[in-house]
Amino acid sequence: MKCPYCGAAVVKGAEKCAQCGSGIVWSDGGARFFTPGPLERVFTAWDPAALPVIESLLEANGIPFGVANEVTQDFFAWGRLLGGYNQATGPPVVMVPTERADEARDLIHSARTEPLAAEPPGD
Repeated sequence: MKCPYCGAAVVKGAEKCAQCGSGIVWSDGGARFFTPGPLERVFTAWDPAALPVIESLLEANGIPFGVANEVTQDFFAWGRLLGGYNQATGPPVVMVPTERADEARDLIHSARTEPLAAEPPGD
């Protein structure tokens, strides 16, 4: 079974989605999903290589997230051929619960602006 909000696989009996934090109530073999609250856009993946980095950064810091447009990238038009994302559906967008949005933005910003480590001294 997949979460209807983020598309992540959900294990039967789980109390919440491991990726976006949506609550799950199980009854009669089926599941009802409840969004973790209003979601807010914190990152647009114009560069497809940035998406897995941002996902791992949020996951490592315990911030639930979902990615809109990620699953549809290869289903319409020419897929990701022109520009790294599907021109018909737009780039993937990372969404987090509103109450964690500022924290997520700060985390993403700090990761993108930290200077590179200095080279080790030479021989």
